Amino acid sequence: MDLLNNVSNQVARLAPDSLNVLLSKPFIIFPIVVMLQGIFGGKGVVLVPSAISNLANSPVTRLLLLTLVGFAATKNIALALVGAVAFALVLFLLRNDEERDAAPMF
Repeated sequence: MDLLNNVSNQVARLAPDSLNVLLSKPFIIFPIVVMLQGIFGGKGVVLVPSAISNLANSPVTRLLLLTLVGFAATKNIALALVGAVAFALVLFLLRNDEERDAAPMF
């Protein structure tokens, strides 16, 4: 548990306080999450612009989206980032070789 707290504290030091304050405003984070779900959910937008669909193939974007969902739940950017990385790692470890070949990233 100490390791998790240390990692969380180190990540919290990297994120500026202004980012944490900005994202903790419900009128910013929830509309972003809802719009992203609408775009990537497959039913909200029929023709997704290629720039946005290319973002969906990026592991960095996927990690950012997982972090935003975690932040909406926890209101703690460091905990959300650690949770997103842990979730991606668990998904990677649970896949067999065939699944890793088909989708190498989470």
